Amino acid sequence: MNIKTKYNVGDTVWIIRFDFDKNEYVPDARKIIDIAIYAMEKSLNIIYSLDTLYLQRFSEDQLYASEKECQIACEMK
Repeated sequence: MNIKTKYNVGDTVWIIRFDFDKNEYVPDARKIIDIAIYAMEKSLNIIYSLDTLYLQRFSEDQLYASEKECQIACEMK
């Protein structure tokens, strides 16, 4: 089995964060500090831990490669 991740440890990615002061969703840059891969018979889960205060974990579909891409997703929320 050959598993390829979209991002690597040390990469900077963008996540959607709610800014309570602005009362809107905003892009937030974070660094990947850990990648967990769960390979099962019929599924594959890749989970990224970011350098957030609570070491939050995200799947690939919750991460964005650029601020612009993340900003578009924020505006759609």
